[in-house]
Formats: sequence, C-alpha cells, structure tokens
Amino acid sequence: MEEMDEFDKRMGRWVRKEYGAKLGMWIWRDEVPDFTTLTGEDWDEYCATVWDAINDKSSTQGKELYQTSSGFYNKKWQTRWIKKQYDRVYDQVEATCTGSAGMEVETLGMSDAKGIRAHLLKQFGGAGDDVRTREERYQEGMPKAKGQPAFPPNVNIPDKLRELD
Repeated sequence: MEEMDEFDKRMGRWVRKEYGAKLGMWIWRDEVPDFTTLTGEDWDEYCATVWDAINDKSSTQGKELYQTSSGFYNKKWQTRWIKKQYDRVYDQVEATCTGSAGMEVETLGMSDAKGIRAHLLKQFGGAGDDVRTREERYQEGMPKAKGQPAFPPNVNIPDKLRELD
C-alpha cells in the first residue's frame, strides 16, 4: 500500500467526487452527525446536505427524493442510505488496498466499514495519539532480557504468537 497520507488524500478526493465536499468528508472521516437526534433546522440542514449530494450525482433521483412522500425525510431511510454509503467506501478501500493493508481491510470486514479510515490510520498511519500504547505493545513482544533471542529454543510458537498479537 502507498503511504497512508497519500492514500488518505486519494480517498478524500474520491469521497468528495462521489458525495461533495461536506458529506464526502463526513463519511470518510466518520463524522456524520448523529442525525437520529436532530430536529428542526439541524435536521433540515442535514437532509439538504444529503439531498445536494444525491442531486449532484443524479438530478432525476434528486427530483424524486425531494417530494415529502418519497421517504427521504424519514430517519429510517437516512439510516439505510448512510449505511450503504459506508459500504461503498469500504468497497473502494478494499479495491485499492493490497498487501498487509488489504489483509487488514479484509479482516475488518464490511460490518465495520464505518470505522475503516480510523482503523487504517491506527495500523499504518505512523505516529499518532496512541504512540505510547504502540511502544508498550512493541516492548511486550521483545525478549525479556537484553541479548536473548526473541524465540528461545523449544518455545511454544502458537503461544508466543498469541503473546505478540
């Protein structure tokens, strides 16, 4: 996989192209507002953001959804729609990633598509907020004393791998 920063930029461009700048980055960064709690103007603004993204891709679909009888303004409809969009992003990431990143994406699975960016950043993003945690995990996998082999003779390999994991 390319460097995480480049991958993140490329995926950012893809979601902006697919959904527009605001909604695209909400989806990619997993910052979609909890619309189930929105009411009044906040709900209207959220729906307008989603509708704009759909209308920009297909004005015919946008026209159909604009009608209040379409179900578009129903929170169940919005829940199903946003889930589909996270699945589409997962598919794009899965199609793009190779090697260890591809295995991570596959292991994560589509059921966790919503958090895929955060997961990849944690695994491949280099230094982040959890540097100390990563360092501690690294140290746990090191030999107990300096100069000793990581895998001493007669070590139980499955147990050692579980320890390292």
